[in-house]
Amino acid sequence: MNDQMLRRALHANWIFSTISGLLMIFDEPILQDLAGVSYPFAGLGYQLLFFAAIVAFAAFRKAISKAHVWVIIVLDASWELMCITLLFVPTGMTTTGKVIMMVSAAIVGTLAYFQLIGLTRATSKKLAV
Repeated sequence: MNDQMLRRALHANWIFSTISGLLMIFDEPILQDLAGVSYPFAGLGYQLLFFAAIVAFAAFRKAISKAHVWVIIVLDASWELMCITLLFVPTGMTTTGKVIMMVSAAIVGTLAYFQLIGLTRATSKKLAV
């Protein structure tokens, strides 16, 4: 079974989610200043760490679950949709905050894309269901 692309995409997602979560927890005041909002980024950071654990569980298993990967892809797509939606809602967010959010959405979208491609390639071989 050749699931190397899928594993790499999952590993990248795990690393990005972990780093993002830690930054949101430990740099909350800086993020609030940059974004121009008093959003509780630390709470979102803890949620991202939980998500990162889910991704790590999938990435480091001997047999990757197709259903598990689909859940991750859907959650990534939901994150991206939420970020895009926030651009059109009057939140008082600064331009810097919007740029940071859109860069994050672009990275998450790219990871979701490679996870989907990797899943498609690996599924054509064989994955656990």
